[in-house]
Amino acid sequence: MRGRYEMLRLNLSTFICNPGRHFPFDFRSVGEQATGLFEDLSFRTALEVSGDAFCQLNTLYFKVQIRTTVEQACRRCLAPVYTTVDCYEAFTLPFRTEDHEVDLAPYVLGGITAVLNPRPLCRNDCRGLCPRCGTDLNEHPDHACPVEEEDEHQRLGDFLR
Repeated sequence: MRGRYEMLRLNLSTFICNPGRHFPFDFRSVGEQATGLFEDLSFRTALEVSGDAFCQLNTLYFKVQIRTTVEQACRRCLAPVYTTVDCYEAFTLPFRTEDHEVDLAPYVLGGITAVLNPRPLCRNDCRGLCPRCGTDLNEHPDHACPVEEEDEHQRLGDFLR
């Protein structure tokens, strides 16, 4: 297994020696490697990053295609929600002449998170979890926790204070 950020690093020497020339690149990882790379995301398929780049005046210009499937938790019931990511990103990356390589990971992460829904739902009519006991209301639509009378009076009293 490669190091945490090794997978998305590009060596600058080829670009610096050939300004203006386009060079293709292609990265592919299995789900585990990508999940290790981006700790906040859980990948269900390989992370594929491909495109081309060229250098001009200490700036790299990128055109990148990102493909993968990400697993998120439903905001109401915590069930898995799968989102297919297939996006195109174009960006520039300035560098210093003493740099030896550039890290594309932050840009790839930005492209992926821009596509993801920040508040995903497993389905539009998701009922969520019971606030008292945590029962999944989608699986048990007739579920109702018994409400003790003193609890209701206590909550009303707290509200009125």
